[in-house]
Amino acid sequence: MKPPIRSAKSTNAIIDPVGLGVAPSSLIETEHRYGARNYEPLPVVMAHGEGVWLWDENGRRYLDMLSAYSAVSHGHAHPRIVQALIAQAQRLSVTSRAVHTDKLPAFLKRLTELTGLDRALPVNTGLEAVETALKAARKWGYRVKGIPDGRAEIIVCENNFHGRSITIVGFSSDPQYGDGFGPFAPGFKSIPFGESAALEAAITPHTAAFLVEPIQGEGGIIVPPEGYLAEVARICRKHRVLLLVDEIQTGMGRTGKFLASEHEGVRPDGVMLGKALGGGMLPVSAFVSTTEVMQVFRPGDHGSTFGGNPLAAAVALEALEVLFEERLIERSAESGAYLLAQLQTVKSPLIREVRGKGLFIGLEVDARRTDARAVVDRLLTRGLLSKDTHGTVVRFAPPLMIEKAEIDWAVEQVRAVFAELGTGGLVAAHEGDSTTRILLALVCFAIASCAAAQGRFCATDDALLFGNRMDGTLSTATVTVSNCGNQSWSFTDVSVDPATGPGWNVTTNCATGVTLPPGAKCSVTVGFAPTVPGQTSGGLWLRNTTGDSDPLLVFYGRGIDAQAGTASLTFVPSPLNFGAQAVGTQSGPVTLTLVNNGPARLVPSRFVINGPAAYDYSVDGTCGIGVPIPPGGSCTLTFYFQPAALGNRPANLNVDAPQLANLAIISINGTGTTFSESGADADVVEFYYPPANHYFLTASAAEKAFIDAGGVGAWVRTGFHFRAWSLDNAAPGTLPVCRFTGTGNIGPNSHFFTSDPNECAILKTNRFWQYEGFAFRTQPPAAGACAPNMIPVIRFYWAGTVVTELRHRYVVDPTEAERMRAAGWLEEGVVFCAPP
Repeated sequence: MKPPIRSAKSTNAIIDPVGLGVAPSSLIETEHRYGARNYEPLPVVMAHGEGVWLWDENGRRYLDMLSAYSAVSHGHAHPRIVQALIAQAQRLSVTSRAVHTDKLPAFLKRLTELTGLDRALPVNTGLEAVETALKAARKWGYRVKGIPDGRAEIIVCENNFHGRSITIVGFSSDPQYGDGFGPFAPGFKSIPFGESAALEAAITPHTAAFLVEPIQGEGGIIVPPEGYLAEVARICRKHRVLLLVDEIQTGMGRTGKFLASEHEGVRPDGVMLGKALGGGMLPVSAFVSTTEVMQVFRPGDHGSTFGGNPLAAAVALEALEVLFEERLIERSAESGAYLLAQLQTVKSPLIREVRGKGLFIGLEVDARRTDARAVVDRLLTRGLLSKDTHGTVVRFAPPLMIEKAEIDWAVEQVRAVFAELGTGGLVAAHEGDSTTRILLALVCFAIASCAAAQGRFCATDDALLFGNRMDGTLSTATVTVSNCGNQSWSFTDVSVDPATGPGWNVTTNCATGVTLPPGAKCSVTVGFAPTVPGQTSGGLWLRNTTGDSDPLLVFYGRGIDAQAGTASLTFVPSPLNFGAQAVGTQSGPVTLTLVNNGPARLVPSRFVINGPAAYDYSVDGTCGIGVPIPPGGSCTLTFYFQPAALGNRPANLNVDAPQLANLAIISINGTGTTFSESGADADVVEFYYPPANHYFLTASAAEKAFIDAGGVGAWVRTGFHFRAWSLDNAAPGTLPVCRFTGTGNIGPNSHFFTSDPNECAILKTNRFWQYEGFAFRTQPPAAGACAPNMIPVIRFYWAGTVVTELRHRYVVDPTEAERMRAAGWLEEGVVFCAPP
């Protein structure tokens, strides 16, 4: 039976009805009639709460294992916090920050004491705290770190949840959060959560901050590897990048420490607090940081009418005192360890994993056999309130004062629900478009030599290509599966892949548990009925007992409507080549321009990088899903290349839009190389000025930064560069390189570089050229060639018909050199030898 309720108002045990079983409430109908449908609540109307318990409108009670997503960590209607609320509300509630108030100073001081940081900025919701942190980080990047204006980057994690503002959903990896809300703010780069090496690889000189959750809550209670937060803190310090930790759900004792970052002894540069900070009474949040970060704000830079109001400050102060005086943090650690251990004793083939820290626990189900919402619904009928996330994880985060008896009862309900569900039944996964695909399965799988008895899986096809299909039409294709061996085998899992997109329908008599004797067959019919324009794909797993690789039947198609063909897209440049880049290092930015050749406006619906080395390339820019490109107009994408391995690193960018007749695809390439041991300490970067077809080289960090910031007009990096030696590094065998520019009005619209002392002396006397000084040092070729371990840099020129049309370019990439020759540029030969 349910444990009796521990009431703060009465010492008597309260026994009352449990769970659901009544007709739908008219209150739910009224809410549906007049409210926005941006939530899908559980079908229950709560009317009263006390401690860890809730009552619905019919008097039935429920053990609250959700705590309003950690906002009710102190329990419902905690008497001390209620009294603090009433007392302050009777004195003074809101004044705005136009005047000082008597409650705010103590609140700010307490926040800094508990976090070990210097200053706090109070706001209302967790989202506001995150937005405050983002603004502070960017301004710190410009004012303190010296990042060029408009170039600051903030790194975030995939699967993150930091709120739902227009900025934040722009860097969410959940497609629903951003669907239909673009265009989004640029300047955010996403990396895998829990991989510290990915952070270090993503950092550039323009990186201002790394924003991270210590444990991803909405993402599914994802706990990173031990030591992850400490390592990312070290990396951030090394590269002078701010570490911003979102503790809105994990803070306030939820994981068994005041802050989850304390588990690894990490002191971030900035922390966001919220939810439980309001004691389950009011929305209260804050951004707390070092003085170095917070000092970037000046009066008028940022504000909130209700932020830090006397009522919120009084309630939050009392919530903080209750947290420590009632040892709720220690109880979270103890009760959380107990709850985790007890949930792990629930044995079911439907459970994949139980994980968490403190009273922040997720139970992940096997999405092929059941879904988390089914578990949550059944728990609700038993009087236990929980919530699912992403359809695969049941979240358990009760108020921190929960007792052992209440935990035992909760686990009994979980055990009973999984017993009811049994082994489950395979279900089609939630439809959602996929940006990556699993490698195609082989058509025939064998497990033994041809001479022995064997079960063999054979199929007439492993991939179905539907091409373009008009929306509203249906196309079908059938694949026959057979046992082409001489031993029976059975299907163990026939299920639609979770990444299958919309518009697909699969019917098959190849079902889980079906046995195929030798020569027997079954079939799979795939229907494609697109309802919206765009590329989509899907897959059907046909796992079996043959013991070899799991077969996956994949299918691809693209929906089109009457708009298809009304616009066309070209890429400039095409293809996109990065040249050589040392493995593990990031290239400079390369800009790709997307031009709509019309006649209709073009609205991109998909940008996907795929191919063997897709993850070597990152991108941001002005192009975006849902951002229209007018006829004749353009947008830009800025690419970066960071090779993960040696050799050729190919990929493709795929762009889709309803107005395109077909997918627009551009190939991307670069070469991963090794670091040089030559002592070369300069990176020579190539820039290009499109209006004049003018190429330029520089090794100067200041010059690069000035050009990148737009200081001399529309110059862009080409992505090509080579290594050399700085002018003060007179390494053996190196010579300084003379730099010339064409004399205004009469000389070439070009730059010229040479390490040949004679050529340098001659050009100094030529009226068409002006000497600008030494640029860097390089190793000259011997007899027109470089040593085997060196990379040749070839000089090309465009002759033109008059002197002013003369152009020069210095090329290190062999593919680019071939393109130059094909375009009619003349080759002068090798002029520099660059270390690898």
